[in-house]
Amino acid sequence: MSRDLATLGGIRDLTARIAAVEARVRRLGHRRFSHALEELVVESARGRSEAHADALVAAVLWLVHASADDVAALRTHAETLDVLPLLLTAGAPAHKRLARGGRLPDVGLLGTARVKRHLTLAPPAPSEGDSPWDDDAYAPAPGDELRPGPFVFRDQHPFVRRQVARLAMHPDPVAIDRLLHDRATRVADVVRIAARRPTTDAIVHAITSHHGWMGHPAVRYALAANPFTPTRVALLLVPTCRPRLRSLARANVDPRVRALAARLA
Repeated sequence: MSRDLATLGGIRDLTARIAAVEARVRRLGHRRFSHALEELVVESARGRSEAHADALVAAVLWLVHASADDVAALRTHAETLDVLPLLLTAGAPAHKRLARGGRLPDVGLLGTARVKRHLTLAPPAPSEGDSPWDDDAYAPAPGDELRPGPFVFRDQHPFVRRQVARLAMHPDPVAIDRLLHDRATRVADVVRIAARRPTTDAIVHAITSHHGWMGHPAVRYALAANPFTPTRVALLLVPTCRPRLRSLARANVDPRVRALAARLA
């Protein structure tokens, strides 16, 4: 039955793959889809096929933002394997949370027009593929690297890299979302955002909503291993962290996350 979902791995575009998961849910029904997902989790953890892992990533991203009705219906039909109920633990709080009234620290940014302009620009539309951005298409022409505009952070000058690193620690999820859409942002920057401790649900949501960056295993692992990531999101991401499951099983995270990682390892 997992073949119904494993075939999704052949869809290169991640957004289209997630839409195909939605179509599978409606076509198979919640009972058949839940059993297919159980089998897909196990097959992906065994690492026999990259197609299973690619299909599971799409299913996870659909589940992260699935409606409460879909989650409840899927849990109802998860009768045979205890992996799926763990994956669909609705509303599970993070292992660690900000204290009541707590807030993330402000970031001291240099008061340059370039940084301020970056925080007020609407993010450009992302593209899909192996990388969130087509670097060749937006390479600046000689002399244009410092021109103000939506691609101002494309320049990889050390000053720009320092500012990107600082922006990754910004407490505003809107600023983080715009940084995720900036073509100067690298995987290491997004891993830094995902691993930030403490973090907030809004920042985690900004990352999981960006399908391009969620295609990177390092980003998914950083979220799953962060004790401030909502437990439901972390549980969903565990099966997609197959190369580092043993490390995740020893991490300082929710015991349910460790147990699921150990089971799949």
